[in-house]
Amino acid sequence: MLRCTWRNQEVTRGGWWCLLFILTTRCLKSC
Repeated sequence: MLRCTWRNQEVTRGGWWCLLFILTTRCLKSC
């Protein structure tokens, strides 16, 4: 289990799910 920090919150999720979520949020913000 990898820890993902997002908005000062540690979320324990599946590694790929957490990375995918961050990538999607960044894409939405950049787009």
